[in-house]
Order: sequence, then C-alpha cells, then structure tokens
Amino acid sequence: MNKLLAAALLAFPLLAFSMLTRAQYPAKPVRAVVAFGTGGATDVIARIIAASMSQSLGQPVVIDNKPGADGMVAGAEVAKSAPDGYTVFFATSTQVSALPSLRKNVPFDPLEFTPIGGIGNFSFFWAVHPSLPVKSLKELADYGRANPGKLNAGSRIELMLITGTLAQHVRDGRARGLATLLDKRSKTLPDLPTMSEAGMAPFPAVPWMGFLGPDRIEAQAMDLNPLTAEAIGTLAREQTEVWRRLTSEAGIVAE
Repeated sequence: MNKLLAAALLAFPLLAFSMLTRAQYPAKPVRAVVAFGTGGATDVIARIIAASMSQSLGQPVVIDNKPGADGMVAGAEVAKSAPDGYTVFFATSTQVSALPSLRKNVPFDPLEFTPIGGIGNFSFFWAVHPSLPVKSLKELADYGRANPGKLNAGSRIELMLITGTLAQHVRDGRARGLATLLDKRSKTLPDLPTMSEAGMAPFPAVPWMGFLGPDRIEAQAMDLNPLTAEAIGTLAREQTEVWRRLTSEAGIVAE
C-alpha cells in the first residue's frame, strides 16, 4: 500500500512517505472515494493526485464520487468496504474531525478508519460578494450586528469560506477576500491578513486532507509508514476535539 503513497508523493511534495513496496500490490484498480461531487475543489485535487498515482502504480486509481449528507455517504461506503487496500477514503477534516460534532446518527466512527497518510493542510479564506460594503473582518462583524439576518449564504452568496482553488475569484474581483484562517499569510493570496492581523481570535481548526482506509486493513495488503500514518491519525483525533470544543462553546447542537 505504500506504493499508493509513494505515487501520491510524486504529485504532492507535502507527503512524506518512505518507499516501502509490496510486489503483489496493486493487482487491480484502486478505488478512491471522494465525499464531494465532480468539479469541486476536493474532486479536482483528488483527480490530479489519482492521475499521477495511476502512472506510478501501473494500475488505475479510480475516483468514486459519493457526495451527500456532509460526507456520511462516502464515509459509510468506505467503512463497509473490504479491508484489502483497494478502497481508500480521500478524506478531509470535514468528514472526519468536524462531522461528529455537526451531525447526529453518523453511521460510522470516523476515528476508526485506518490512517494511511496525509496529503497536507490547506487554507480557507473568508470572502464576501463584492457588492457587500465591507473590506475587513471587523467591518463584516459590524455589518452583521447592524443588519441581523441579512448575510446570505444561499442563492446569492454574500459570505463564504473558499479554498485556494477558488482564489482566482478574489483576484479577478468576483469575490472580495478578507482574511486567511492560516496562522500565517498564505502564498496563494499574500495580501490577505491572518485572523490575528485582522484583529480577530485565531481559528484553531486546521483543515487537512489525507488518505484513510477501512478499519483493520489487512497487514498483508499494505506496508504502512507508521510515522506518516500516526501523524495523520493524531491530527484527526486532535482536530475532532477542537471541533467538539468549538461547537460546544458556540452552543451549536448536532442536527
């Protein structure tokens, strides 16, 4: 299975996997389940990585989009799959760390997935529609207090969290960026301040992306790099607690 990770390393240098291999793996295509529909940011990243991995592995890595229920559809699909290394979860912190705090009756325990390896952290940016009369987070907060219930995230989106894949919307004026959630400025949009620089409390949730497998993946099916697997597993557990604390402090009740 580390051949899977080594292949991903070629696409994303943030991966830090050793080059352990098993000659018999993979003997057939590998399915990577993605919890978002086609064309979205996560799907685009998954397909870029899958294309490079397919070349390195000598077997297709097939993206299987399973959107719906905030990731529960995709997670349930992976959780019930055979633990043989041929179904993996291209997961983000949303489906693993945040989900237990936001949704009731999750049909699996996200922390029971087998950590395989991390792809990296990514940034969210606060952005608003350019018609909104705010140019900073402080102005946004003042506007929200002065206009309760008027900020819209529906058909005409006025306030949004965007990823770096949508940074062009800020560059070409289709959205106005306000700040990054990273603890330092992003190279993607370096003019945007951090939360601290914008005079707001830092946001402790760290968006992350990684490969997970079903619980108790058969040892003979893969050679896991224990350092990398442990790192993504630790991050998942720590961020799960962060989300529990954030939602509790904000009075958010799982629905």
